[in-house]
Amino acid sequence: MTKIYLLISLVILLFVNVCWCQCRWANWRSSFDRAGWSKCGSTTEYLTGFYRNSRSASDPIHLLDEGNCCNAPAPNQNRASTCQNANWWKQLDRNKEWAFCPTGYFLQGLYRTSNHNIHNIEEGRCCKPNNLPNSYLHCYTHDVSKSFDNKGWSKCDSQYYMRGFYRGGCDKLHCIELFQCCMMYDGCKFANWWKSFDRKGWTQCDSEQYITGLWRNINLGLRDQIYLLEEAKCCSAPAPFQNVQSTCREANWWSVLDKTNTWAVCPLGYFLRGFYRNDGAWLHHIEMGKCCKPNIFPDRYENCYTENIRILFDKRGLSQCKRQGYYLAGIYKGGCDKLFCIESFKCCRMNIG
Repeated sequence: MTKIYLLISLVILLFVNVCWCQCRWANWRSSFDRAGWSKCGSTTEYLTGFYRNSRSASDPIHLLDEGNCCNAPAPNQNRASTCQNANWWKQLDRNKEWAFCPTGYFLQGLYRTSNHNIHNIEEGRCCKPNNLPNSYLHCYTHDVSKSFDNKGWSKCDSQYYMRGFYRGGCDKLHCIELFQCCMMYDGCKFANWWKSFDRKGWTQCDSEQYITGLWRNINLGLRDQIYLLEEAKCCSAPAPFQNVQSTCREANWWSVLDKTNTWAVCPLGYFLRGFYRNDGAWLHHIEMGKCCKPNIFPDRYENCYTENIRILFDKRGLSQCKRQGYYLAGIYKGGCDKLFCIESFKCCRMNIG
């Protein structure tokens, strides 16, 4: 029994250590009470959210107690950063104003002066891995107008980092109402399906790109229809094959997704580039998959695994193959016909010989 307990304890410690190297909380309970800088603990970490204490009548900014600080995604998690200070000395003196880092950079800390209002946040420490361009893969506006009124965390979605925040109609801490949250550039791009997937027809990535993830909008519960699938993360084949011409096939799913608890997959060796949807609003109206591969690759995969997105795909944001170098080769429909019932991805690696 003692051996089992020790083994379980070791596993827990290992798990905690793995999580710790990715994200941790920066304690600003003293540093943000006075003039000066409050930052993440390392120059290879970037802010993804803030923790605030209980709201008071005056609601001063020193109630911002912690920052959630995360490393960059692999392979840049330990990459040296390049940094600059964003000048906000006048920016936050007015209501209804954004305070941003320069394009391509992410917040790593805040500089405040001696008084206790939002306008006393005068600068942002802005950094990025030094090999990344002055651009983002994807950004969205995160509404914290309710969560930041109360004690607790307000964070960007998974895989996103803070670029800046919005001051609303007052100068108190709770009037931080929005975050701009951005993804670090990784060579891929997001295909805009906001209009094209609202109607019958094909919606795809660009040629020579393959889907690695899907971005969905807010879950509408009983009305969670497929038009809420708004974007796809589209990536090229691994170097040096990124510009190799594709060969494509159409996967016939006309009856496949009429059932529940079923897979809709590409032919062996092929990867999803897009979907054909019919009139109607439910998963069974996704009738075909556009399946492609570099034309020099064989009709087989190097390796595949199942990515469980059952919880993640229930809410707005990106669900993707998390292992580097893997692409979507199919989707699993669970026990209903609503969008959130996409529960798993078949993720496969290209067989490059």
